[in-house]
Order: sequence, then structure tokens, then C-alpha cells
Amino acid sequence: MSIPARLVRSVRVAVVALAALLVVLATLIGWQQAAHAAPPSRPPAARPVKYYIVDTQFNGQPEFLFEIAVRFLGTGNRAPEIFNLNKGRLEPDGLRVERPEVIKPGWVLQLPADAKGDGVRIGPLPLIVPSSHNAAPGAQPGAARSGPAQSSTPRAGSKLSGMALALWGLLGVIVLALTAAAVWAWRTGRLPLPNRPRRTRTVTTAPPDSSAAWVVDRSLRVLATACAQQNRSLPGVYAVVVDGEQIRLRLSAPDELPPTGWSVEDEGRTWVATLRGLQYAPMDDGRPDPYPHLVTLGNMGDGRVLLNLVEARGLIAIKGTAAMQRRMADAWTRELATNPWSREITVLRAGFGTADVDAHPPGTLSVPGVEQLWDNLAEGGNGVVLVAHAPGGRDLQRLNELAAQAKPAWAVVVLGGPKDARWQLAVQPDGWLETGFLPDPVRTGLALDQPRPATV
Repeated sequence: MSIPARLVRSVRVAVVALAALLVVLATLIGWQQAAHAAPPSRPPAARPVKYYIVDTQFNGQPEFLFEIAVRFLGTGNRAPEIFNLNKGRLEPDGLRVERPEVIKPGWVLQLPADAKGDGVRIGPLPLIVPSSHNAAPGAQPGAARSGPAQSSTPRAGSKLSGMALALWGLLGVIVLALTAAAVWAWRTGRLPLPNRPRRTRTVTTAPPDSSAAWVVDRSLRVLATACAQQNRSLPGVYAVVVDGEQIRLRLSAPDELPPTGWSVEDEGRTWVATLRGLQYAPMDDGRPDPYPHLVTLGNMGDGRVLLNLVEARGLIAIKGTAAMQRRMADAWTRELATNPWSREITVLRAGFGTADVDAHPPGTLSVPGVEQLWDNLAEGGNGVVLVAHAPGGRDLQRLNELAAQAKPAWAVVVLGGPKDARWQLAVQPDGWLETGFLPDPVRTGLALDQPRPATV
């Protein structure tokens, strides 16, 4: 459909008039700015917020974000809220808040509105003025550069003149008229618009418990670094338990000689370290992921529980209703594909259906059945195999052999069975899970009355 010539001419005249008005207005504003130049005015007073100034230590240990969240918000899982409130903020020592695991004494951290406890301050955040040089030796952090910026009083002539305001009003009327004309032309078919492809909305899954994830990752990499420095191999660990203050490693074989920073419990069956003590310990991030097969089970009495699937040294069966089995398999798939400690593994899913192919993040491979699984197990590969239904015959035997390798590189999880699986994980519809080897049941958070997490 062609556009009427009269409408085209009207639009052209309006555009020319609009351009002329903009030129006149820009000229007037330029004259006023030149005639009434003044220093920047004092910024409006900032609203009061809750904040905390990082101390040199707390209870004899350096402070870190997870511990601050525990102290003022009741849980370390809210550490990302503090980090997001302060990300990119200039601090008194000239550095900026860029990484959640790095904070310095003297830094000013804004806290969520519900923060409370000894040390929480209320008021406008201290203003940090950028400087091209460091503060003098011996000065308090931020003393030379914090506080309200000095500014002169704005001059009375800095306001727009009545003519400029009138022109702004006229410009607004013209813009509204042009917009109304364009809408009318489009609604009546006189101004057809080209069809544009509709954007597809992608449902993504937020990384679960991201603050605890980097705490676990850093703690395990610190352990790997310490073992390497002492020329000893990593211990076999079948479970990791983390609370707000400590991390516990449940060992597959007793070891009463842990590296520096770790202590022993249960006659060498458990290694314990304080999260605060590991905060500034040496860490070599270039080393291979120490325990890449870790997945979250849920919460037990003494903290968040992660299970090292490869330590089963045999098949792992997930028992329970079909819906709960599938929920757990999907949750583990998302975690293995997105967490920071599984960078070097592949997740293979067999028999979950055609819709499973594009339902999970990169690093996940789906095949129609166990028969197609063997062509995708690369020589020297490393990862987790999840099978939707227990196979029989030769395929079941090959899965057993894969999971029981002397130097295991693959963990194998089978939904529903078999009965002789090495680990039998029974998950109930209410979300409680029994392992048979942990002292207490685990709360998974996968109850059927909860909405199923969105897949990527």
C-alpha cells in the first residue's frame, strides 16, 4: 500500500520545522551557558541507607563478604545482595568493588535495608572523590578523599530564560502532534509498517546459591593448592558439608594428616576448616578442578550437603516417584553445567526424550537411548552419565564397568534402579531424601508441591 503524497509532504515540513527549532534552542542554551558559566552545583543530599565500614578483623580473623552477610543478615546466602549493592563502587583506597571474594579494611559497604547488628550505620553513604594520587602515608583510609564535595553556590542566571522554556513547550507540542499523526496513519492503514520477526523469549535459570558456590569452589581449590605444595595427592571425598562458618569434608578413607589450615574429626574420617581461615590462603586457580563431580543434595542438620558422585565407584540409583527422580536429574544437570568447579566435565543424558535435546545449558549432550551412549564416551573423557531407565543385558554390564573403573572418570546415575546399585538415594514426594550413608535425612527442596524449576 503506497503512502499518500499529501502525508509525505506534511511529514517533511514538520521535520524541517522541528530541525529549525532545535537549532534555535541549542543556540540560545549555548549563549546562556557561556554567559553564566558556573562550577558544578552541590549534589542533592543522598538518602540515608544502612552501611558498614570493613574492619581489619572480626574475632581475630580477616573479614569477608560471606561472614558479613551471616553477621548482619542472618545467612551467608545473602552475600550476593551486598556485592550487587556495591559492585563498581569506588572505595577510600582508590580500588573498586569488583569481586565478591575480595574486600579490604576501610571499605564502605552498603547493606540491605533489613540489615541489623553491632556495626551497622545509618545515614548517607560517605562520598568518595576520585584522586590521581594516593593518600599520604599514615592517613586514615579515605580521609583525604571522602566526605561531601566542596562546590560553589549556583548562580541565579543559570536557569533557562522564558523564551527557551516557551520553545521547549512548542517543541513538545510538535512532537506530540507528529506522534499522533503517525499513529493515526498506521492505524488506518495509510502508513504500513514492515513485519518484524518476533523475538523468542528464552527462560533461564538463575545460578542457585551463587555466594555459597564460590565459597565452596575457593575452599576446595585452596585444599588442592595446599596438597600440591606438600607433594601429596588429594584425598577421596564423598561428601562436602558447608555452613556459615565451616566446611567439612567426609573422606572415603581415614586420613589423620591434613594439610595446613585443616583439622581432623572422627578419627580422620572428616577434615574441617573455617571459611574465614581459608579466605586469604594461597590458591592456584590454574590447577585442574579438584572435585568436578560434586552436586548439591540439599540441607542437613549441619549445613548444605554436596555429594561427590564419582566416589560411589559403581552405579548410583535414584529411587522414588518418576516425577521426583526426574526433578533431581534435571537439578543435577543444571548444576554440573553451570557451577564453577565442574569446568572440565561433560554431562551425558540418555533416554529422556526428544524434548530433552535443547532443554539444558551448553556442556550437556542428550541421546535417544543407552545404545547411542557409547559413541559419545570420548577416550579419556570425564563426566556424569544420567540414564532415564535402567537397561538390561550387555548395556547394564557396560554401565557397571564404566562406573567401577580403577581410576574413575565417569559417574553413572540411573533413575529407578537397579537393585544392586552401589548408592541407593531414595527421594520422597515431600522432598526428603535418605542416602543410607549420611547420618541424617537431607531436605532437597524438590517437593512436588513446589513449581518445577525452569530449564534453559
